[in-house]
Amino acid sequence: MATAHGHLARRCRPPLVQHPNVAIDRIQRKNYNFLPALLLPGAKRVHTTTAQVADYHWLVRNLHEHCDVFISVPEIPSLHLWVAQDPLAVSGMSQWMQFLDDEPQAAVAAALSDHPRACAIYNENLVAFWNEDHSEQGHGTHPLLL
Repeated sequence: MATAHGHLARRCRPPLVQHPNVAIDRIQRKNYNFLPALLLPGAKRVHTTTAQVADYHWLVRNLHEHCDVFISVPEIPSLHLWVAQDPLAVSGMSQWMQFLDDEPQAAVAAALSDHPRACAIYNENLVAFWNEDHSEQGHGTHPLLL
């Protein structure tokens, strides 16, 4: 009787209709999973292009070897996790440097000068990406820090 009941239940199920976006999402997920994993602390499940994996590993290796403190423009908080270094302890560092006025930027420059192995990372492509819909606001980072 259980078999007959199970058979009846299978016959009474509504047909499965898959939305096209679900199929596309599955394809995109499969393609994403084929990309190499970043394999950095906290980012083991992040996949990206082979070139970006190489770039980030090169950057992390160089930060380890040459920098005891660093800032990045724009700020990339994950770098601190990947390098196992705390961010520079200066008020306003959670804001993007390009939006800080001269006084907070001077405080950042002073804090960096306390470290003989301080580094600044400037990613022109990321700055351009984030500025795509915004005009350059504030005084910019270039005069004081870079």
